[in-house]
Amino acid sequence: MEIIHLILGKANPERMNGINRVVYQLASHQHKHGRNVRVWGITRDLTRNFKDRSFSTELFPASRNPFGVSAALREAIASMQGRRDVVFHLHGGWVPVYGTLSGLLKQHGLPYVLTGHGAYNTVAMQRSRWKKRIYYRLFEKRVLDRAGQVHSIGRSEMDGLQRFYPNQKSTLLPYGFESGSANAAVVSVKSGLMPQGGETGFASTAMSPVESELMLQRSESGSASAAVVPVESGLMPHQSESAITPPETASPEPGFVIGFVGRLDTWTKGLDLLIRSFQEFRRQRTDARLWILGDGPGRSWLDSFITENNIEGVELWGSRFGEEKDDIMSRMHVFVHPSRNEGLPASVLEAAAMGIPVIVSEQTNVSEAVGRFDAGVALPENTSDELTRAFAQMYEADVQRRRQLGENARRMVAEVFRWSNLMDGYDAMYRSALR
Repeated sequence: MEIIHLILGKANPERMNGINRVVYQLASHQHKHGRNVRVWGITRDLTRNFKDRSFSTELFPASRNPFGVSAALREAIASMQGRRDVVFHLHGGWVPVYGTLSGLLKQHGLPYVLTGHGAYNTVAMQRSRWKKRIYYRLFEKRVLDRAGQVHSIGRSEMDGLQRFYPNQKSTLLPYGFESGSANAAVVSVKSGLMPQGGETGFASTAMSPVESELMLQRSESGSASAAVVPVESGLMPHQSESAITPPETASPEPGFVIGFVGRLDTWTKGLDLLIRSFQEFRRQRTDARLWILGDGPGRSWLDSFITENNIEGVELWGSRFGEEKDDIMSRMHVFVHPSRNEGLPASVLEAAAMGIPVIVSEQTNVSEAVGRFDAGVALPENTSDELTRAFAQMYEADVQRRRQLGENARRMVAEVFRWSNLMDGYDAMYRSALR
């Protein structure tokens, strides 16, 4: 069986486009585990400006028409007419060119899997809702109808998809996560900490039809968001100069440090819930601190809210990456992610892999595993009150209990999200599409 990933972009891990980095990691691990895999990228820039990789990559020119398919790509698809051992894997939802490509693949008898990357979550569907309803009837429903399998990376997306597109061909399967340099690219992109100072996340890949053109531009420019806040001085508000340089060896911070890493999108990431919960918790426990790593459009709101309410103990670190980010995270006592809409937040998995207990909302699609492995707190409801209670629960736990939660978190990542444990699931999904 041959797997061909078809994306907008080049699957370049050094760019800040979430889907491109994920596809790079998926293809890399598939090749590592002996699968026959290629990547086909649609791009305006055909320059092969990326490092050597283990899998083959073919680039095709993008059309000015968002629904247009180049002659070269049409010929490449036609050359595979009727092959029974090839399955395509399309990445992203609400992408106009997929409407045309899905028809070409069907015409030539070539099956495909479609992964929405969070585009079909119930919350994501509320964005540009009326445009999506019209677009769905005209184009997206055909793309879904023609797919051999529709892949969801989290329960929230699968449930959202079933609400507007009931079907029997959906597969729920997460992406893998493995800490260390071999997986550094996917760790960085999904945790929101880029070397270039940007951020992104799975949720941000959910696009309206008119936004899919921006996805192509971002995949090539390397910009995940135009709202990244520049920091010319290198210092963030609410942060002292001494906090910029981590100590030579990481050690638990005094007091109680609650951490968040990700894109600063106030509503989607639940940052309003987080800061209000911390405000209340801080009144009870004055040694509590909140460390927020990342940048994005919600940064200005956070600055204003912290200043207007005179909230102490909050440090906005901005984007951090590599060893510096790891050092900061290692000094957190608990990691929190109260998102309202997610695909699969790798920042949670990264923290768990480091042995940090996690507090997560159901919408992160990690809460079931957190509860099953006793790896922290799975919020029964994503509210400020529940979050404050979770903070108190973790604060009051003794050192031994926190250590056990951390070990459980490590085991959760190793057992549920290890790539080698997921390969058979991906193979089964592709075989179902081939039938």
